[in-house]
Amino acid sequence: MIPKFHKKLLRASILLASIPIGIIHLAFSCEVLKFNFNVMKNLIFISFLSFLILSGVEGCSNDSTNPVNPDPPVADSTVQLVSPPDDTVIYSPPGLVVDTVKFTWHKTFNVDSYWFQISFDSTFSSSPMYLVDDTSYSTNIQFDDITKYWRVRVRTSIMPPVNYWSNTRHFTPVYQP
Repeated sequence: MIPKFHKKLLRASILLASIPIGIIHLAFSCEVLKFNFNVMKNLIFISFLSFLILSGVEGCSNDSTNPVNPDPPVADSTVQLVSPPDDTVIYSPPGLVVDTVKFTWHKTFNVDSYWFQISFDSTFSSSPMYLVDDTSYSTNIQFDDITKYWRVRVRTSIMPPVNYWSNTRHFTPVYQP
């Protein structure tokens, strides 16, 4: 399935590809009908303006600049995180080394989806992002007494795109024999 943005870009590309053919055809027509140079110059200018308008309509999303380590500016509470609470200890069920932890946040209006990120360090270097359509994400966590950090960012089609991360929270999963 082709993403919505790529479909629109493909349609714009096909339209833009036909503009040079139209210019060549008009140039030939102009030569045959002996139009003056100013008419041809105006046609090229109009084609160029059409190209600028079409390329500016779709815009650009910052979501795919670097899917491994995006580095947008940090804002104060774009997404309100709910659980797990900040600076908390989560104990494993007795005898389990790995268990599922559910991360939740409040719904943000005009949002298509969210980017969720979890890391072993607070800079999130080399930490993958996960695209989430809802206000929660569950994943298996190893209860290894190592602090983990998490954050959420909205993903929206509204231009300009909102690229602010939530405040970063951290927790420590502790093994319970």
